[in-house]
Amino acid sequence: MIRKIQILALFLPFFLYAEINHIKVINLSENKAVVHWHTHFSTIGKVFYGKFSNRLYNQGISLGYATNHSVILNNMEKGTVYYYYIESTDKKGKIEKTPLFQLKTKGTPDTQLLSLSVVTNQETYFVLQWEANVPIQVSVLYIQYGDSHKKATKFTKPLQKGTIKIDGLAPRTSYYYLLQYKDQSGKVFKDKIKTILTKENNVALHKPVKGTFTKNIKDDKYFQKSSKIINRVTDGKMNYFTGMAVSGNIKKTDQFVIIDLQDDFDIDSIEVFWRALSYSTDYKILISLDNKNWKIVKNKLNAAKGKKMRGEKGDPILYNTIFVHEKARYVKLIASKNQFYNKHEQWNYVQLMEIKVYPKFKKGGDANLAR
Repeated sequence: MIRKIQILALFLPFFLYAEINHIKVINLSENKAVVHWHTHFSTIGKVFYGKFSNRLYNQGISLGYATNHSVILNNMEKGTVYYYYIESTDKKGKIEKTPLFQLKTKGTPDTQLLSLSVVTNQETYFVLQWEANVPIQVSVLYIQYGDSHKKATKFTKPLQKGTIKIDGLAPRTSYYYLLQYKDQSGKVFKDKIKTILTKENNVALHKPVKGTFTKNIKDDKYFQKSSKIINRVTDGKMNYFTGMAVSGNIKKTDQFVIIDLQDDFDIDSIEVFWRALSYSTDYKILISLDNKNWKIVKNKLNAAKGKKMRGEKGDPILYNTIFVHEKARYVKLIASKNQFYNKHEQWNYVQLMEIKVYPKFKKGGDANLAR
């Protein structure tokens, strides 16, 4: 008798364990499947399934407690691999789960574009990354905003995922683009029309600067100090703490900066960005090829008449656009003495966020890519 009890005790954990077993897929078709399994104890079963192993959002449930379970997986796509696992719950609330399994529905899958994203955006090109559920050939239709001539890349070789580069573009320019793709039968599909703005080609970025915008604001605990504050004029940053250059005493004398572009450029336009709480109301832009002979491009500029924007941390900014259409290497800004606005009367300076210089490039207006 004792020996029988010992033997029973040895196998007791096995019988208390529901143990999901005899798993099989039956009645597999193009859009559904039935998963069947067995448990030692009466349980309620669920099957979680989906096309991606980390996103099993769909589920089928077996109704009532049982030891033999059959769950129908509905709304599936033909010729598609699905991942699934089984979850079993006994009457005491104990849950057991199986590892991840997979099945493939019958038939040939319909062609689907699963993802499309811009992975690189530069001055003269951008790169798209795409993925489909079957191998496809991909081409991109694109057109500059305002142009009337569509362009298209060649179709790639059949791939299920890949990248495609659209080159020969103009900097700081808007483009419409549309991904078109064809399956192995030659049927052509088109995605939705999207837009992209190519990266700006600011030739003043990180170029040497000289001038009077070198002030440390000693009484401002938020203003971050730097031994080269004037470099903030061309550092590409536009925020109060690290991207702003402060002038000397504008009540006593004119304030200026000179940027060396380090090469001759056919300049299209110059943009000047001021902090909206402290700016010049009378400044001018000059250009030169030799840093000696200067030509005034625009006089009597008032930042208050410019456009409004926000900096990287929400700082209010005003900016003016000055069109040049001439060749130059040096750009100078001169802010006139006593012609300025400040939020606080005790301030005797103006605050310059950035100066950007753009070389010539083609511009445009509206276009229809869907034709």
